Amino acid sequence: MFSLPLLSDSGAQDYVAVVAAILGACSILYAFLPTVIGTYKSKNTVGVNTLMFLLHLGCGLCFFYGALFFFIESLNKSWHLITQASTFMCLNFVTTMGTLYVLLLKDQNRKEAKKYGISELEHYNQYCRAYSDSKSASN
Repeated sequence: MFSLPLLSDSGAQDYVAVVAAILGACSILYAFLPTVIGTYKSKNTVGVNTLMFLLHLGCGLCFFYGALFFFIESLNKSWHLITQASTFMCLNFVTTMGTLYVLLLKDQNRKEAKKYGISELEHYNQYCRAYSDSKSASN
């Protein structure tokens, strides 16, 4: 393990560790948030890669449970461990739920398109886009 000369104090290393953990977890959330928000607003799941979202759902669940166990283990320890664990838990929960929402919406759109005997793109153009347009017109 390496040590920075300016951070020889363990208290300073704790602050750096917390900031690095928060920035790392936020960067993962920032990568997915635009896709999830765009899908939520438009209901368009045509371009969603199911395999990629399944992979990220699995990784998100593993990270969430790992952070949960880390949080439980660090309850009687120092504050920086509790802060890191709770930050990872919260951000991974949001990322995982957003990913799950996109996958469930994709499955729902695929089933409805199959029920009508049309492609997913045609289903979006006929039903979802009309819903999005009417919702935005009422605002």
